[in-house]
Amino acid sequence: MSTLPASEPFIYGLRSSVYESCYRSTESLLREVGGNTGNLAFHHAIEKILGIVQSPRVFDWATPVEKLKELSGSMVIPCANQFGAHMDMGGFANKLKELPQKIVAIGLGVQADSFDKPPNTPEGSIRWVRELAEHKSGTGPNIAVRGEFSQKVIFDQTGVETVALGCPSLLISPNPSLGQEIQSRVATAPKRIMVLAAHHLWKRLAAVESLLANEITLGCGSYLLQSDDVMFKLLREGASSISREELNDIRDFCRPSDTLEEFVAWFRRFATSFYDVSAWLEYSKSFDFAIGARIHGVIVALQAGIPAVCLCHDSRTLELCQTMQVPFLDMRNASRTVDLKCFIDIVVTHDWNAFDINRNRLTTALFQFLQANKIYESPHLSMLAQKREEDK
Repeated sequence: MSTLPASEPFIYGLRSSVYESCYRSTESLLREVGGNTGNLAFHHAIEKILGIVQSPRVFDWATPVEKLKELSGSMVIPCANQFGAHMDMGGFANKLKELPQKIVAIGLGVQADSFDKPPNTPEGSIRWVRELAEHKSGTGPNIAVRGEFSQKVIFDQTGVETVALGCPSLLISPNPSLGQEIQSRVATAPKRIMVLAAHHLWKRLAAVESLLANEITLGCGSYLLQSDDVMFKLLREGASSISREELNDIRDFCRPSDTLEEFVAWFRRFATSFYDVSAWLEYSKSFDFAIGARIHGVIVALQAGIPAVCLCHDSRTLELCQTMQVPFLDMRNASRTVDLKCFIDIVVTHDWNAFDINRNRLTTALFQFLQANKIYESPHLSMLAQKREEDK
């Protein structure tokens, strides 16, 4: 596979790690990660795919337009679930209109409660997608979305063609046979379980969250936080940093039988968070199983070769799991009782060979997408694509 001539791209978004995070206030730290440490996973992936890890060619959202105008090369924007009723991207559209560069957007998703109810998207966000499309370098799409649902909704509401490639975080591991590696580690009785903490206000997940919290205790596992400012404050600043009502809410969500004192002791023993993806991957390798409602926590575990299951609570997480063939359980309308065996059976029966075939298909598709947009890809992506060609 050859690469089309192009100038070096630059990333406009977040950096994939926060230097000396322990010295940041919780508020500033959460701003640095866009409110969710899962954002670091796909930014890390795009840096790796473009070969600009720890590069000065990463510019954050606060970079002035005048500075952006001076930059050479194409702009690559790592995207999240930014298309939907919850967010108006009109201001961002105005900024893009001033920029001279060609633009590639990767990972854009639609936020909706279900596939049956497309969002009532603000005009500003529709204008933003159209503005992105105006900056393409060729005749093909320059926006990669998370799945077929996002692809259809965006086309229906904006008229813009996109390609469905899942999330680039699926391609962090250099192993083209990652599914086989994961399958070799599937255990019917995992000892150390990493639970990817749900938001404590997602009340419909409370029963399963408390079940999983109990498994953490029994097996000396871990409770990994991604996005919940109150939980982050409790972890980093202690119980005195949040109100008693908030403390009760968190306790009732995951450890309802504990006293507040017992719960705080449990939380500070098992809860953790990461602000560097390499450290997060290394930590994940010490577990036998990962589970939770956080899709990027699930993907990071999978990239470390660990069996994992996503508890899908909205169309966003379900779409990503379906596109990338990540093991999941649809919790949106779950009425039956679930237990740990139910979750383990999902990874035991998952078709990991199909996972590899699909992952390598997405690798090739992303490779071709970047080529079509005249973006240099890294040796990492070339190697993944080439290994797959050699394995055929």
